[in-house]
Amino acid sequence: DGLVERLYREVHAIKPWVQVGISPFGIARPGLPAGIEAGIDQYADLYADVQKWMRQGWLDYLAPQLYWPIDQKPQSFAVLLPWWHGQNVRGRHLWPGINPGRALQGKAPWRHQELTEQIAMIRAADRYPGHVHFSFKALRSDARNVAGALRDHVYDGPAVAPPSAWLGTAAPPAPRARIERHSDAIVVHWERIPDARFVAVLVRAALGGRTARMGGADVGHCALPVGSLAFAISAIGRTGIQSAVTQP
Repeated sequence: DGLVERLYREVHAIKPWVQVGISPFGIARPGLPAGIEAGIDQYADLYADVQKWMRQGWLDYLAPQLYWPIDQKPQSFAVLLPWWHGQNVRGRHLWPGINPGRALQGKAPWRHQELTEQIAMIRAADRYPGHVHFSFKALRSDARNVAGALRDHVYDGPAVAPPSAWLGTAAPPAPRARIERHSDAIVVHWERIPDARFVAVLVRAALGGRTARMGGADVGHCALPVGSLAFAISAIGRTGIQSAVTQP
């Protein structure tokens, strides 16, 4: 407890916007919640009182390792996910760890669309959802139910981490931007934005769809699809707070 509390306090004393998080074993204790089984007691064997860390606010995000499939009854993902949300009394980020490596193996009780179904559950359970993959090795291939499914059906645009308002609520100034149209390209340029980390560009195309581009605030420019009709640009600060929108 003392290590976690000191880590959180001292990191923020140096850089208040940095998010401190931990990825613990996905079961707090055997029998929590009821019916869940585990071969190790995280509290008694690993000396990790994760529930206390959440209550005390010593974490900005928690990524419990929920590497089990939905249909594995003694450790069901569908049971563990809402239980961890119930422990999140301070409303900090809860970004479960999921296991694409097991998706590659495809062994029962792993479902055919397990990864996409788990991500759908995560997104339905939280206003600011997110998740962490273990590990990237499984995402290197274009396996049908792993990286291919995620690319084609789940990750349809760029995104940044949700806001962490408890770390600061100040928004960066709205970007000053301009558009350059060329015969073969459209480029949006923006001036350097103090205290901004990212710039988000929304685009309306001829068919009415909206696409997005995400870039570093200091990059200063972004290429857009030819034929784009309208644009909007905003800055995102270090704690995820978004500026007013500019339409160049």
